[in-house]
Amino acid sequence: MADIRPDGPPREGVRGGLEQFKWDDIKNISYKDREQYLGYSTRLGQLGKFGRWNRNDWWRTERKGAKQIEDERSSIQQYENEIMLEALGQKPKRLLLMRSGNMTPEQLAAIARGDDPDKPKDADGMGSSS
Repeated sequence: MADIRPDGPPREGVRGGLEQFKWDDIKNISYKDREQYLGYSTRLGQLGKFGRWNRNDWWRTERKGAKQIEDERSSIQQYENEIMLEALGQKPKRLLLMRSGNMTPEQLAAIARGDDPDKPKDADGMGSSS
């Protein structure tokens, strides 16, 4: 049996239309159809308010340094620990009250100065437990 191979492609057509495809054409199709393209958000960005395109280039931005990331993480952990202690009743409720908006300006100023309204004034000094 002889092998007969044609000179051209086995089938006619554009073979999926790869050479006709352009990412910019996706901007013009409807939102519902545009979501079906895998990777459309990384190539084009996302459609924001008033039909404006917002690019999402998070992979191009430079990362923070390890020191900055560790500082941010430790400050978040400290805040969460304080909130947990306040929620369990082991600490006076300051941060929880500040978040709820039920504090007076005088109480906020006292906390900013470092005054503790729940701590007796004579607790500091020799022999104190603090």
